[in-house]
Amino acid sequence: MADESYGPGAGPAPVSLPEEELSNLIAGQRFGALATTRSSGVPHLSTVVYSWDAEQRVARISTIADRLKVRQLQRDPRGSLYVTSDDFWSFAVAEGKAELSPVSAEPGDEVGRELLAMAGGPRRPGAGGGVPAPDGGRPAHGDPAAGLAAVRDHAARRGLTGGDAVGVLIRAQDVPPEQRHAAWRSIVCDTLGPLDCRIDPDSPLRGEIDAGALGSVGVGRVRTTTPHSVHRTPGQIRQGSRELYRVVLALSGEPVLEQDGRSTRLTPGRLALYDFARPYQLAYTSAVDLAVFSLPRDALTLPHDSVARLTAVPITTDDGTGALAAPLLRRVTLDLESYRPASAARLSGVVMDLLTTVIAERAEQTAALPDESRARTLQLRVNAFIEEHLDDPGLDPATVAAAHHVSVRQLHRLFETRSTTVAAWIRHRRLERCRRELADPALRHVPVSLIAARWGLPGSAHFSRLFRQAYGMPPAEYRRARLPQDP
Repeated sequence: MADESYGPGAGPAPVSLPEEELSNLIAGQRFGALATTRSSGVPHLSTVVYSWDAEQRVARISTIADRLKVRQLQRDPRGSLYVTSDDFWSFAVAEGKAELSPVSAEPGDEVGRELLAMAGGPRRPGAGGGVPAPDGGRPAHGDPAAGLAAVRDHAARRGLTGGDAVGVLIRAQDVPPEQRHAAWRSIVCDTLGPLDCRIDPDSPLRGEIDAGALGSVGVGRVRTTTPHSVHRTPGQIRQGSRELYRVVLALSGEPVLEQDGRSTRLTPGRLALYDFARPYQLAYTSAVDLAVFSLPRDALTLPHDSVARLTAVPITTDDGTGALAAPLLRRVTLDLESYRPASAARLSGVVMDLLTTVIAERAEQTAALPDESRARTLQLRVNAFIEEHLDDPGLDPATVAAAHHVSVRQLHRLFETRSTTVAAWIRHRRLERCRRELADPALRHVPVSLIAARWGLPGSAHFSRLFRQAYGMPPAEYRRARLPQDP
């Protein structure tokens, strides 16, 4: 049997891959090593998350403006991106000159939209508009030339518009096991931070991070079963810190938040606030599912000293505006990718008002809220109260006003901006509930009069007249038109 071991200079020669295969190799990965040049001339290597646009021959890399690789590329734009196949037997090097984008600074700006396009998933080739490929790229090892675009601040923080403002930043199962820890740290530390991410290297990493935005409100979701913690250190803050507050909502699990000498373990449905400009720690000792909302500090119209006393303090969601906010925030997080831009813009204001009011109530600073914010939050609470009590025949403007400690006159003024009255809105919502049940096959044998009475509209003749006025036909005819006939 022939000896298949090879000495120096022996064995088969390396095989150059065709250009298309090299491009496909780069497009099929998400993680690589970026080589830049130190001032001493010595190469500097860093692991990066990238997306590859085969058509434009551009590798887009998300990073933070104060990173060493960014400063090196500002001085010397030459860079190389090294990418390997899953089995490490094949590799490609994309080499060229970097074009550094501006820092994303405004919600919905061009850089933010390009970052969003990068967030489509761990194995999705780069998509969306953005940085053009610079000329002069020189291939190495027969690899395609590529411009390198260093861009900052991913979807979880800023620079996005609603509607298309959501993406998967990382899904651990899509990353080779040996790369998962580095990939997760890269996303958490560079893209959502800067932060320190501490994970037992022997622990299997499972989880997913999504991020998006509603106008100026960043929305992120973290799901993981791997115990670890993230830390914001004084050194990272000295490098430059964005003025943000973050609110974390535990969807499941019990994360532990520490800041300003306080510590709280959140139970599902509870909220807590932390200041991104001060050191903190967020630890997951078991499986968690978290929603994180990032708010521009100057948009929270409350005294900063009052807010500072609430960091790492649990905020109850059992009553007050918190009881309204928690389920709405949960729904926003779960449905974020389905919102159209117009809906996202409106929801941005709703979320901001709710979170501001929840924090103000906890800080006993509701008097500091702007009149417009208080009015919008009151409207949300009134709507929720009406929905909850539609089956009460005694529901009327006086009942609603008393429940919210306002006069009937104040309540009517609140509804004037919607070109309706309190009584008309209650009637509309009751008719909508009836209409829905009349079209439900499971309720086809329930008498029309019983459905009407169940939603606070007793009296068959009265209900039939109201229903005809609203929908153009009597309730019985509407039911027949919507439900298939029995065989």
